[in-house]
Amino acid sequence: MSQTFKIIPKEKRARKEVERLSVSQFVAYMDGEFDYLTDLVYRGGTYMSDEAELAQLITEGNFAFGKEFITSRAFILICDKKSFNVRINTPATTKDWQTALAFIKMLAMKTDAIVITEAGTELSLSALESYDYKPDILAGIKNLQEAKGDDVQQIVGPCDRIIYLDVNAIKNITGAPDPIAAFDTTLEKVFHTDGAPPTQYFLPFRKQDGSDEFLIGYHILFSNFPTILPIQPRLYPKNIPLIRKHYGGVQKWLIGLAIPGQKEPFFLTHEQVIESLQRCRKIDANQLYVERLTREEMIAMVKKYE
Repeated sequence: MSQTFKIIPKEKRARKEVERLSVSQFVAYMDGEFDYLTDLVYRGGTYMSDEAELAQLITEGNFAFGKEFITSRAFILICDKKSFNVRINTPATTKDWQTALAFIKMLAMKTDAIVITEAGTELSLSALESYDYKPDILAGIKNLQEAKGDDVQQIVGPCDRIIYLDVNAIKNITGAPDPIAAFDTTLEKVFHTDGAPPTQYFLPFRKQDGSDEFLIGYHILFSNFPTILPIQPRLYPKNIPLIRKHYGGVQKWLIGLAIPGQKEPFFLTHEQVIESLQRCRKIDANQLYVERLTREEMIAMVKKYE
């Protein structure tokens, strides 16, 4: 579910001016008020570099914008032949909506554009400031209640940030005096930590009998910053189309320990690392916040399974 707003410049010249911009140039065009939230794309064997991603034309993809440590799910800018489209996922937080509406207003002002809602209603710039987004958030929260028993609802943000909500967490949101405030707080506690979700890497192997390839997925755990690790590893949504198309899924998950002073990571199974972690805390139904690991802690993990 989502809501999309169309920003349609009155003159072709204004649209063409923006269409010539790279992602980094577009950030400057918007006066640096909004952050481009890097979401490196896996190309099969490698990821696009930060530099290559920022050099893409704004018309070449779907790009996430927001404000770091303010927005949670952020919003997506999609360009077509006649308009700039801003998609806000449902449910998004209050700050996601407020930031997205400010983005829409600024882009509309800069391109002398009209703004059309998904329902086809034209909005004035002043109407954007008072736009009632709360029904959309509440509708999204209501849909979360579809989770039953051991089901876990997955809400995806930019930069590989994900939150997993179990039935109890959902009840805490829907049963709160102010469900929207409870939803906002729940997402911000996970999305706004200083822990970084690890990049997913993949290594294919051909089976001994020469049949289908066997795909190993792995994360790298570093010692110089906190990490958000999944308890049960899952493909990031952005990687699902490519991986499932070619391999069906990941058959085994590993974690590479980037031990300071060692040239190469030392690999353990995902389960071995999770079981060995001492300084961590659970932040949702399927993720741990892992404190910065010392070199000694990493070496102790390796020796445990030698």
